[in-house]
Formats: sequence, C-alpha cells, structure tokens
Amino acid sequence: MKIKELELRYFRSYRHFKCVFDDNLNIIIGPNGSGKTNILESLVFIANTHSFRTNDDDILIHKDADFAKIELSTEKQRLKAVISKNGKSLYLGDQNIKRSSDFIGNLSIVLFEPSELDLFSDSPRIRRRLLDLEIGKVSRKYLLDSITYTKLLKDKNALLKKESCDEVYLSLLNEKMVPLIIEIVKKRKEFTDLINTHLNTYYQKLTASSDVVRVEYKTEMSLSGDEVKEMLDKAIKRDLFLTYASKGVHKDDLIFYFNEEKIENFASQGQKRMVLIAFKLSLMRYIDSATKDKPVLLLDDILSELDLKNSERLLNLLDDDMQIIITTTDLKDISIRKKYRLFNIERKEGL
Repeated sequence: MKIKELELRYFRSYRHFKCVFDDNLNIIIGPNGSGKTNILESLVFIANTHSFRTNDDDILIHKDADFAKIELSTEKQRLKAVISKNGKSLYLGDQNIKRSSDFIGNLSIVLFEPSELDLFSDSPRIRRRLLDLEIGKVSRKYLLDSITYTKLLKDKNALLKKESCDEVYLSLLNEKMVPLIIEIVKKRKEFTDLINTHLNTYYQKLTASSDVVRVEYKTEMSLSGDEVKEMLDKAIKRDLFLTYASKGVHKDDLIFYFNEEKIENFASQGQKRMVLIAFKLSLMRYIDSATKDKPVLLLDDILSELDLKNSERLLNLLDDDMQIIITTTDLKDISIRKKYRLFNIERKEGL
C-alpha cells in the first residue's frame, strides 16, 4: 500500500502542511530542526496509533492549537487521526474507529531512526514490544491474543501480591494463559525464521563483507499445552515468594548475533547500524509475505549515519516497487541510480 497524499494541521511544528508523495523514492532534505522527522512521526502515528518519540500525545499538538490532525490517503482508503487534550479519535474514511486494535493494520510502516541502535543493549521488554508491534501489524489474532495475555498477566500479578492468595485460582489463570502462550510462541518463531531468511543476505550486500548475522527467539515456553501448563503450575510457589509471575512469554527475548557472538558485545556502532538496517529490510519482506502488500519504508536521517559507499549501496539495493521516504540534511554527492522526488524544507511551517 502506497501513500498518495499527507495533510497535517497543527501537528508538532506545522500549522499546516500538505504534500503528494511519489510511489517510489521520496527524499526530504532540510537543516536540523526544520521538521523533517515530524513528517515521519505523523506517518508512524497514523499507522501504529502512537508516536515513536513520545508517550505523551499532548506534545504532538502545536503550541498555538487545541488539537492536531493527520489525514492520509492511500491507493485504497483515507485515514485520519485527531489528537486533542482529551485523547485521540481515529477514522477510516468517515467511520469513527473506537479501538486502536481495529485501526492498526490499515497502513504498514517500517521505520529506521538513529536512536534505535539502543535496541541491542536495551532491556528484553523493548525487544518484546518490537515483536508484538510488528507481528500485530499483520495478524489481528496475534494482536488480540497479546492483549488478552497481558490482561491475564496483570490479574495474576495482582493476585500474587495479596497476603492471602488462592492457588486454585492461580492455576485457573494459568490454564487460560496456555492457549494464548502457544499461539504467541508459534507466531514469534515464524517471525524469527522469516527474518533469518533475509537478514544475513541483506547485511552482506549492504556492507560487502563476509560477517554473519542472525537473530534468535529465546523462550522457555514450548508448543505443548501440557508442558506449558506444568511449567506455569510448578512456578506457583516461587511466584508467591517473588509476588510476580516468573514464567511466561512476558520473559521472552530476541537476541541478535554477530559472527555467533552477542552483537552488543562484539560489533562496532557502524556494524550495529548496518545490522539494524538489514533487519528493517528483512521486516519489509516479512510484512509483504504475510499481507501480500508492501509496507512503506521510512528512513530518518539515514544518510548522515552512513559513509558514502554504504549510502549508495543502500539506496541502490532498495526495490524499485517499494515506497521509501528518506529524510536527510544533504545528499553528500551520493550517486542515486533511480528517479526520486525531492522535497526541500527551509522552515518549520511547511515545505
């Protein structure tokens, strides 16, 4: 699905902004602080119903306004998000969509932005969130299973914190969790397997190196309902002592390896950056494979993060039928062997 037109009102630095994107390569160029990333943030918000830069939606509203509005049209439909001090409203065409879970999936976005390098050294919770976000984009069942599991986990942890805890009820909660765990583990394994099909190939093409990279999904859970139930029930005594649930898919992790060593310990910053880009390109393949619809690739300030050769390799590796939106401060004499639409931002109020 490709983005045709974007219109912003009172979003971040923009009082009003409107542009029509090319179906393939778009490059937004401008000095730091001119509002380039705000454009990408608006696209991510309307795809995922939240920002990648803040958890406070109020910050997205222009200082002179009481609301912000994002309107976007694709080849198939029109999406709108209105953000106010009282919350957000989501629209598919003229229909108000009450739940975010019913809105996610109408537009697929894959974003690379420089601060994501922390992904490798951050807590497992961040990498689990990535798993849930990306798989949830292509599988509504996974999204709902994850939401239900999280609610049950919250109930279980609340029960474990009580002075008097009903172990029979704990076991019942475990029983309700079992089918959810099996489905979540299955989808996470499928995700990791498909990512590994492309990850190393992309990395070696991007870097012209023979280094080997892969990702591994780490979980204690199995795909056997009896085994999962037994593991959860065996942990009850320990959980009562700890006052929280110590077993489940909320303890899983996604581990990246560089030449069979954990990437955070053995790869340079430059190598990590290229692994992350290769991962994003692999993610594009995953979404396309699952939905038969190519997502839009957003690359924030990517060219300033790469040297000239890596920048050219990346730009010329991208599929011709893929829609890409890149922000940068300059093109640094890069030779781009394909057509592109150039947007020049000179001030914060628009293009």
